[in-house]
Amino acid sequence: MHVRKLVHISGALLPQACIIFGTRPVLAAVILLFLSFLAAEIARPVLPRGLLLLFWREKELGHFAVEPFLYYLSVITLLFLSEIVPATAYAAIAILAVGDGFAGVFGKKCGRHRLQLNGNKSWEGTLSGFLLASAAGYYYAGIIAIAGSFSGMLAEALSDRFDNITVPFAALAAMLLIGWLM
Repeated sequence: MHVRKLVHISGALLPQACIIFGTRPVLAAVILLFLSFLAAEIARPVLPRGLLLLFWREKELGHFAVEPFLYYLSVITLLFLSEIVPATAYAAIAILAVGDGFAGVFGKKCGRHRLQLNGNKSWEGTLSGFLLASAAGYYYAGIIAIAGSFSGMLAEALSDRFDNITVPFAALAAMLLIGWLM
């Protein structure tokens, strides 16, 4: 598995770290990682290609890597929101990290049946992302995480780009709406 995908999926540990250590230290660590990413983006032209390919996709080497930027932006925003709505913000982070992360892994490894909505995505990847996101989100937000996972994985299935922002905020919006209706 690509180091980048491991970093993406490991984001699922952030909500638990917030519960153990508090949100502020975790937020500070994520901001430090974000600043390190930005510094690496600036230094990209002088960094060894082999090192870059651990974290950047081949197609990102020639320009700013938008998807990792959006991942950090989403996580930082959700960590701030966790001060107001902790369960749903934590579940949205878990849905992004686990659902979106594993949808890509399973889709590439096992994806045989393409989605009609988006031929670049598979039923296998989307379904595995939904199931794993539901389980990860349920830990934090209970039953409403299923609606969040459905909404997040629908956003993931429909988009080829910017899913690091559409997935968690589609999930968050669905969970907040369902929670409000309950």
